[in-house]
Amino acid sequence: MKPIIDHRTGRLDEPGFHALIAGVSAYPHLLEGSRTEATDTFGMKQLSSAALSAYKMYRWLEKWQDKLSVPLATCWLLLSPAASEVEKLEEPFLKNLAEDEKIATCTWDNFESAAKAWREGTNKHKDNIVFFYFVGHGIQDETENEVLLMEDFGDGVAGIFHRAVSLENIITGMAPNGLQENISRKQLYFVDACRKHPSELIKYTNPRPPEVFTPVKSTIKDDRSVADFYATVPRDIARAVPEEQTLFGKALITCLEGGGADCKEMDGQDRWYVSCRSLSEKLNLYMPDVQKPSSAKAMPEDIIIHFLDGPPLVDIALKVDPPEAHVYTMVEFLEADETKVAVIDGSSNRISDLPIPLKPHPFLCQLEAGTYNVRGTIIRKVRGKIIRSKSRSQNYYKFWTLKTPSHTGIVKVKP
Repeated sequence: MKPIIDHRTGRLDEPGFHALIAGVSAYPHLLEGSRTEATDTFGMKQLSSAALSAYKMYRWLEKWQDKLSVPLATCWLLLSPAASEVEKLEEPFLKNLAEDEKIATCTWDNFESAAKAWREGTNKHKDNIVFFYFVGHGIQDETENEVLLMEDFGDGVAGIFHRAVSLENIITGMAPNGLQENISRKQLYFVDACRKHPSELIKYTNPRPPEVFTPVKSTIKDDRSVADFYATVPRDIARAVPEEQTLFGKALITCLEGGGADCKEMDGQDRWYVSCRSLSEKLNLYMPDVQKPSSAKAMPEDIIIHFLDGPPLVDIALKVDPPEAHVYTMVEFLEADETKVAVIDGSSNRISDLPIPLKPHPFLCQLEAGTYNVRGTIIRKVRGKIIRSKSRSQNYYKFWTLKTPSHTGIVKVKP
């Protein structure tokens, strides 16, 4: 196996970004699979969005690699797509999987090989950043450890979890020790899988997946910043839009593309960035009510994933209260010095003058994140010209800091 992206040449002494992305939709031994059914399927069937979600995560990384907080060094990609994902997609990338030696299916053996090569690559510089994303079937064992199921789970060889991976083993195996003193101290883990505890497990005595990484005793302090994010809370399921994307995967990429950004002064200028802490604060905003993401560990140090070129766009829904007053109201977005601010309307046009009256109402638009004044003024028209009614006008200012995915601005106008 080879990484699908390998930029290590000439950069071995520099910190880099090392990603391992794995997505499994096709499970031959689970319900409705193509091979002999597992002794215990735990009621799990085939998936139709997992491999595609992993692929979209890879495409995000490829697109944003020049914006990462450290240069992209390697990316390992394992995909086991369902037939429906391949047949109904126009992506030649997925259709040519069998011909690309840099992409392997996500069997246990392939995962082990990729994980060990991935870990070895991160053991060169403490400032490396580790990025792990798995999407597929998952369950929780008796100790509430996350168990990730590989493509060949349930193949009938050895124990019940023979073709599964313990997330605890992965995270523990990435800790510094005498054999890997320079391993990355900044590590990100994203698990896009169910966290249910199957009742059928009660008949087994503490089943354990085989080790990907052999535990090593160490006297070295574990001084990592580890951020682990989960698609859902313990004992719940993860959901997806069939043949499109998982809910968590979609929300995560939306956040990474700016929805989860924050801003602070760096080197004398304001910089917009996405970090672990900004993700933990905002991921939930992009998830539907039926599924809530969670994160487990407190980070001793925040990890900046990447930077944005400027402020991200924020979705705005602008309403006039009471609604019947909107036909008499002029609405303006203003800077502190009264300069008009342009918004992006539903047709992707930048406009400084909002329609009078607002149509449609509520008026949907986008605005760069920042702090603005909003003014609503009662108006009337005389011979087609807009006249501000001094006797009946009221300017209503609201100070906004737009750092949420959507903001409803209510311009209160008294007739």
